[in-house]
Amino acid sequence: MSTSLLYHSFGIQGPYHYLSSKYENGSTIFNIAHNHRMKCSDCQSRKVIKKGTKKREFIGPPIGIKKTLIRILHQRIQCTICKVIQYLPLKFIPRPKVRYIKAFERYVLLLSIEKMTISSIAKLCNVGWDCIKAIQKGI
Repeated sequence: MSTSLLYHSFGIQGPYHYLSSKYENGSTIFNIAHNHRMKCSDCQSRKVIKKGTKKREFIGPPIGIKKTLIRILHQRIQCTICKVIQYLPLKFIPRPKVRYIKAFERYVLLLSIEKMTISSIAKLCNVGWDCIKAIQKGI
């Protein structure tokens, strides 16, 4: 499998590459990582030092009836030019502090257009109704 599945199915492109897939508890889990060419998002310098990682997990649109999760080791860096310590930006999430990807948000909004109720969308996507409500409100 390659990064083309991530790009064509979930819209994940850019500085990420595919590592592996897992199937556990009725879910499909894709592990991805940042590419090695990292740069500071403030000054665009490539002179950065790695400062640890944090595991993050995001909900993707379901494949069939299986829940899809995207796991990434989110890289923290320190720029040697501007001295900023920050996590690399994730381009596949719609806003900071959300736990789903842009493709999942689009999927939920398409189901909402078809007059499905919040609870039926939540049941189909295996998430809580409050997640669906937040997507519909644009929070």
